Amino acid sequence: LPWTDKKAWLVELLYGLHVMGSLNNADLKKIATLLETAFDTDLGNYSRTFQEMCLRKKSSTPYLDRMIEMLIKRMDEPNE
Repeated sequence: LPWTDKKAWLVELLYGLHVMGSLNNADLKKIATLLETAFDTDLGNYSRTFQEMCLRKKSSTPYLDRMIEMLIKRMDEPNE
């Protein structure tokens, strides 16, 4: 499935998976390659994207913040 959101948001996910050790503590490059293949995209210079993320004014992680918000909202909805 192709990634249809901003590449920077996939980079947020990349670094999140890496720091959590969620993929058997795989190195960053290996996780990046996995995500690029799985989502048919090129992350480009993801290290630079990460540096830019660190400089964001409001939130460094808008995608992950929104994901948490949307998941909590979904969990709070009555079962259909």
